[in-house]
Amino acid sequence: MSKRKVIVTVAPTGGMASKKQNPDLPVQPAEIADDVYRCYNAGASVVALHARRASDSEATCDPQVYQRMNELIRAKCDIVLNNSTGGGVNGDMLHQLNNG
Repeated sequence: MSKRKVIVTVAPTGGMASKKQNPDLPVQPAEIADDVYRCYNAGASVVALHARRASDSEATCDPQVYQRMNELIRAKCDIVLNNSTGGGVNGDMLHQLNNG
């Protein structure tokens, strides 16, 4: 086994994947927190988080969704959180920019 230290980063939801493509994809805060905890226990040290709307599971930049994900994850482990604000290709960030 290598003695080199590595940093494992995971993105359990990603910015564009959907439940239609993968029924096991975690898209809601509790699902994401559970998946992050499993990844943490497997050795991940950083998670890139992509939030989804509860109504249609499309990408969102809603700070309340990120806050809930962060709270649920923090209750389980101390993995480094990287909150993505990309909003995906169909997310609400583009709407916010156009109507800002």
